[in-house]
Amino acid sequence: MRIGPDGEGSHAGIQQSGKIPLVVALVHCLSCSGSGDSIASVADYADAYAHAVCARAATCCTADDFETLTGGSQAACLQQVSDNLNTKAQLVQVGIQRYDQVAGAECVRRIQSASCVEVFGVADDASDPCAAVFVGASVLGEACDGDYFCQSEDCESQSCVTPPCTIGSCPAGDYCIVNTGCAAIIAEGNACTGDDMCGSAAACLGRVCSPLLDDGVACSTNRQCKSANCGLVPGATARTCRQPYCLGS
Repeated sequence: MRIGPDGEGSHAGIQQSGKIPLVVALVHCLSCSGSGDSIASVADYADAYAHAVCARAATCCTADDFETLTGGSQAACLQQVSDNLNTKAQLVQVGIQRYDQVAGAECVRRIQSASCVEVFGVADDASDPCAAVFVGASVLGEACDGDYFCQSEDCESQSCVTPPCTIGSCPAGDYCIVNTGCAAIIAEGNACTGDDMCGSAAACLGRVCSPLLDDGVACSTNRQCKSANCGLVPGATARTCRQPYCLGS
C-alpha cells in the first residue's frame, strides 16, 4: 500500500496524531549478546525482531493497514509479534528446533535496512536470512514426530529424510507433491485438490484449476489472488484479494 501521493501522507498523519510513536533503529539491540555478528538468545532475538518489524511497519504501512494488522499502536504491534514467536521459543527450549544466532542478527539487520517491499512483500525469498533463524534440530535419520522436527523439513515414518522435491526444484511444467515428488501441472478447467497442482498462473477454486482472482474478489488464501495477497480492507470482516500491505511509497 502507498503511504500517500507526497510520500508522507498517511504516515505523517499517524505521527501528528501521536498514535504510533516511531521506534529508534535497533543497532544497539544487535549488541545485546556482546557481538555485532550475532544475537545470543532467543529472547534477545524476539525483542530485537519485534521492535525492528514494528518500527518498519510505522514507516511502511498506511494508517489503515497498520490498524488492520496490529491494532493501531506500537505496543499492540510489539505484543502481537512477540506472541507469534512464543511457539518457536518453546520448540527451541524443549530441543525440537534450534536457534541460529548469526541468522537472527542478519534477519534483524535486513528488516532495518531492506525496502518496504522486501520486508513486507508476500513473495518467498530463498535468500532471506529470517527463514533460517529457526530450523529443525534433528538431522537425517533421526527420530521425528513432524516436519518441523527436521533440519530437512521432511519427516517420514517418524524419521528425518531428504525431501523428494521442494518448491522450485521441479522442472518447468511440473509441481512438487510433498513427500512424493514432481508431477505434471494440471491444466485450467480440470479437477484439482490443491493450488500448487494448477501452476503459478492459476489456483484450485471449487476443485477446478481456475484463473487467479482480481482484487476485490472473495478469497481464502494468498495463492488464489493475482496480487498474491488475500486480506482485509478497512471496515471489512471477510477477506478479499487486495494489494499487499505496507509496501511504502
